[in-house]
Amino acid sequence: MASGNPCFMKTILVPTDFSTCALAGLRFAYPLAFRTGSQLILMHSLDVVPPTFMHSHPMHH
Repeated sequence: MASGNPCFMKTILVPTDFSTCALAGLRFAYPLAFRTGSQLILMHSLDVVPPTFMHSHPMHH
């Protein structure tokens, strides 16, 4: 349980890409969060690249 220690973990953020290695990290973080009473946040993010429009020739109507 949480102590009066100001450095005690309140939240554990687990980044994931759903790979085997990421699952291993989650398997470590879950029991740690349970034992310490910390909040566990699982985060997946995407690197979104805006579309690029390439015009090699001017458009003629």
